[in-house]
Amino acid sequence: MDQSEKQDLRIARTRSAIKAAFKELATKTPIDKISVTSITQAAGINRKTFYLHYETIATLLDDIVSDIMDDFFNNYEQTPEEAKDIEGHALRFFLFLSKQDALTEHLICTPSYYDFGKRMYREQMARYRVFDDPFEWMGTDKEELLLSFIRNTAFDMYRNWVQRGKKIPAEEVAELVARLSHNAVAEFMR
Repeated sequence: MDQSEKQDLRIARTRSAIKAAFKELATKTPIDKISVTSITQAAGINRKTFYLHYETIATLLDDIVSDIMDDFFNNYEQTPEEAKDIEGHALRFFLFLSKQDALTEHLICTPSYYDFGKRMYREQMARYRVFDDPFEWMGTDKEELLLSFIRNTAFDMYRNWVQRGKKIPAEEVAELVARLSHNAVAEFMR
């Protein structure tokens, strides 16, 4: 193993330790109470090491979201290049959410972490926009309102489903989310 491979492994291990520490803290601490110091103590590193990898806790969160969205796009999403497939995107995204671990569920469903879901959705939309943006004609402000509606519908239904004990099969709820999302915005796609 050459020097650059050893360095890459060290970087990967350190980032993994930082993420694991954050995730562990997130299970018992509101996000606004998690500090760099608490993360570094839990990860067994110093503050300087944290800042070599992440500028802020927000950039750490972005990296965690990016990992989650990599999983979604690599293993669940089938039509990323078809921006107008709102129904398919919503269906697959809900099913993806339904298969997440308890920590990701906690990050999405706990009110103090609602920004986590917004970050996930922003990342998802940014990846679709690489191919096409069917709402671009609306202008930024109207488009953001529309996307906010889609995001809030999906996440609120997911949160409600979790809160109610997941009594309805995920596939049925995903179908409902997909149809509602598509029907609500279809006339605005160009």
